[in-house]
Amino acid sequence: MKVPTMPLATLVLPLACLLLTVVAHANALHIAVAASFKPDAEELATQYPRNHHVAPRITAASTGALYSQILHGAPYGLFLAADADSPARLAAAGLAADEPRCFARGQLVLIGAEDLSTLADPALSLAIANPATAPYGRAAEQILERDAFVAGAQRKLVRAQNALQAFQLWQQNTVDLALVPLPLAKRFDVAHSAIPSDWHAPLEHFAVRLTQPLQSDAATAFMTYLLSSSTQARLASNGYLGCNG
Repeated sequence: MKVPTMPLATLVLPLACLLLTVVAHANALHIAVAASFKPDAEELATQYPRNHHVAPRITAASTGALYSQILHGAPYGLFLAADADSPARLAAAGLAADEPRCFARGQLVLIGAEDLSTLADPALSLAIANPATAPYGRAAEQILERDAFVAGAQRKLVRAQNALQAFQLWQQNTVDLALVPLPLAKRFDVAHSAIPSDWHAPLEHFAVRLTQPLQSDAATAFMTYLLSSSTQARLASNGYLGCNG
């Protein structure tokens, strides 16, 4: 009995499609980014050298929300957190490809008023990031717990999902004041009052490569780009401090 043969083209086309799919996944890079860093991450992705043949895809949310997603299997290749703890816990859980690296330190500012004493005014509403999931929210909460601002405890306090949303609530005139990252205020040319750094825990931004083999090379290349002197200079101009300074 003669066994029917399949035309060569019928075999080659599916194999070619499969190969293209594998290559596409190998060149993909999905980056989980703390919402406070989203505008900067998008800027860096846009300026990422074309010779890497990768268009990084950014997903932004609070650091805590992204940590939970990764813990439950979200296929990110790189995590840019707004703290040191979340990447460290992922590494301890065996979900990191190597040790987390600090790439920037953030600063908090008050927008909506020129004097920090307004934080003691209960008549002025205030937006902060959610302290339960956002490092900038936890820092804001530490500021509000200072004796000088106890009088403002009865104010309307809006806890946004993340630092970027806290800034947007102020932009939309939903609140009178907001405690937000300095780079957001600088990017949108908003007048602000600096918060002394010793009023809250350090806001260290850490990056970690995750255990996604098909994204490993792309994640390594982007990490190198993130830590390069040119990118670090750009972040400094945007309002971030260096990790060692």
